[in-house]
Amino acid sequence: MSHDYAKLYERHAVETVDPKASIGQGDFESVGRIELAILKLEGLRRDGALLDFGCGVGRLALHAIPYLTHGRYLGLDISPTMILGAREVALERLPDVPPQRYRFEVNDGESVSRWGGDFDIVCAYSVFTHMESEDTYRYIVELVKVLRRGGKLVCSVLPLETDLARQVFLKEAALPFDERWRRVRNIATSYAMMEHIATLAGLQNFRWYRGNEITIRLDDGTLTSLGQSALVGVKA
Repeated sequence: MSHDYAKLYERHAVETVDPKASIGQGDFESVGRIELAILKLEGLRRDGALLDFGCGVGRLALHAIPYLTHGRYLGLDISPTMILGAREVALERLPDVPPQRYRFEVNDGESVSRWGGDFDIVCAYSVFTHMESEDTYRYIVELVKVLRRGGKLVCSVLPLETDLARQVFLKEAALPFDERWRRVRNIATSYAMMEHIATLAGLQNFRWYRGNEITIRLDDGTLTSLGQSALVGVKA
């Protein structure tokens, strides 16, 4: 990710992020539960090691950390403001969880391997929805490095095969070039494109949770959807 785009993303975070305002909000809570549900369906155990790349202010973390009673959670984000927000939210919402069970750190996505190579699952929710294909490939290459053999990458994207992605694409296309690049981008892709990129980056055995299908089962038996589509790939 370029230095200029990193600064743009940080400016976006400074202008829009209010960790306390997120706490208790419906979408913040429900989407975090759905994200964890996908990881559990993909085999995340209570003693597993999870890397939450692009963790934001802790939407998934508030559900994943209590679940990982004998595991470990690492949340990374390019934005220092997001990381400070995540730490604040975790301390307020998870006061009884030992702090050594989780960690939030700033990372630009180009040096993820410093955090080890034994994660069971790496997830990147609402990350590649803001990146062009070439940068998506570069990031997946780095994320694959920290997965154990047989570990899984779970990432959400906006395939043009879904109504949501088509709406996002048309909204972006209506903006002049300069305006699109003055803010954080919203990028649509396709199912085939993402599988090609993930294959080049070293993943295989793909599975999709398609955003227009109600297939994700929560703990109470409710079936729901993430909205975005989630790709699962396995490290060879």
